[in-house]
Amino acid sequence: MNDRVLDFLSDIYFAPIKDLLENDTCTDIYIRGSDLVLTREKGIIRRVEGRQFDSEKKLESAVNIMARKLGARLDEFSPMLDARFESGERINIVIPPVSRRPVVTIRKFIARYFSAKDLLAAGMLDQAGIDMLAFFTRLRKRIIISGAPNSGKTTMLNLICQHIGEEQGMVVSVEDTREISINSPLWESLVPTGQDPAKTREERFSEVLMNILRMDTDILIIGEIRGAEITQLLTSFNTGTGGMATIHAVSALSTLPRMESLLTHHSSMSETAIRQVLSENIDIIVHVKTLSDQGKRVTDIVEVKKPGIYQYQPLYGFCPDPIIQGRPITGKFKVLGRPDFLREATFIGRQEIPPFWRD
Repeated sequence: MNDRVLDFLSDIYFAPIKDLLENDTCTDIYIRGSDLVLTREKGIIRRVEGRQFDSEKKLESAVNIMARKLGARLDEFSPMLDARFESGERINIVIPPVSRRPVVTIRKFIARYFSAKDLLAAGMLDQAGIDMLAFFTRLRKRIIISGAPNSGKTTMLNLICQHIGEEQGMVVSVEDTREISINSPLWESLVPTGQDPAKTREERFSEVLMNILRMDTDILIIGEIRGAEITQLLTSFNTGTGGMATIHAVSALSTLPRMESLLTHHSSMSETAIRQVLSENIDIIVHVKTLSDQGKRVTDIVEVKKPGIYQYQPLYGFCPDPIIQGRPITGKFKVLGRPDFLREATFIGRQEIPPFWRD
């Protein structure tokens, strides 16, 4: 099977959007019926004028042809299709009677790895934030990066991964699509795929993660927590493995409750046990957010305090200036506190601790 959405959308049927698919500045394409095409570029959604399909019937025929090429069914009895390509692109289709008109959402995968210098220039965080994250990574802390879709979670994950070196030991990452890059010969990248169509994503992920537990892994990275893989992540963390993962959540403080809801669905543990496991096995939460001016910021870094249930120590945050409508949001990043774990930092040399936390 071809592995790019571009290969599936023929020039004949999808001519109105062919150049948009080839344009790397356009990350998302939205087709809403035959006469409305929108794109997302640099976080901003715009209508693309002069792009239309001959009719909704022809658009529906086009998506049906694409579904057949994917080996999927798309008709009145199965009116929704969600497909992820091996190259990372995703396409979601909804047709009547579920929707009023054919609705197509294409999310393109554009592999870009931003350096710390790039993110400093973009104002996503400052040098203190970078030093803080590098420090946590050297200590093999268990880090969760949370945020809304398209908020910069994977960008932040890659920034943290830049601080993983050979001295960190064996590193294994697991992703739906390869988006992580780590400069270590001890890093292995796994993508749970398989030829058995009867197996779900969760079953494939579970098999790979169970095998990782036998690979003598020092750091485990999961690109995105979406389902049952959360149980294996916490099992790994509970055995002393360091690591990190991303998850959708609306704030730093809603991250553990979001993880709790996933665990409730995918485990038989009691509510009390789940909260205790999360509090004991997650060390740091990094929250990223797209602000109203479309700028992306690390708005919070918090420590999950121990012992305790969902108790937090704010460590870092973005403090905005008064917001003026129509103008870019400005403000300052501030170090807000010192982590509790430094009180018992017997094996951490003073010179290793960032200067803003030295006594």
